[in-house]
Amino acid sequence: MESNWDMGEFAISSINWGHNGNYTCSYALRERPFVFSAPSDPLELLVSDPKLTRPTISKSPTGSVALGGQVKIQCEIQGGPAKFYLHKDGDPAAKWPMENDRNVGEFFISNVNWGHQGNYTCSYAFTTRLAGFSVCSDPLELLISDVDSDHLHRIIIWTIRASGLLILVLLLLFLPFILNRCSKPRS
Repeated sequence: MESNWDMGEFAISSINWGHNGNYTCSYALRERPFVFSAPSDPLELLVSDPKLTRPTISKSPTGSVALGGQVKIQCEIQGGPAKFYLHKDGDPAAKWPMENDRNVGEFFISNVNWGHQGNYTCSYAFTTRLAGFSVCSDPLELLISDVDSDHLHRIIIWTIRASGLLILVLLLLFLPFILNRCSKPRS
């Protein structure tokens, strides 16, 4: 380990499956070499297997998701059975296990809020050999909208119908007046 006054750097050469796991660190001051600090928060190291195919990620519904709504994110592979994990960009601690059915992992988010917006990826490891994880899928962007698209669609349809009805009523009210004016002889 190399260190300067306020940081230590650890290098792992020739990484292999045995390096998968959680790591913590602690320190001791030079003037008190036998008194160690409390351990750091754990850092999980996942060794990926470049031979595993990249999973595909999708969501339902497609498009943006309404605030307070629900979304299902799926991760899919060919082959299996596998254990799937969902990751959120910008959140290194975010690695959620997904419910799985051999080739497909599913993750449900209910009561969607602004904190759920962002890019998601997924990875997997075969349950028959827990040595390495796949590389992550291409990113999937989850966009949140504060208007429910079905509700907005109903409002637009109602507005169009109400406008059409208003025009029809106005025509029926003014039609006798227009017909009366047109039928009178001009003098």
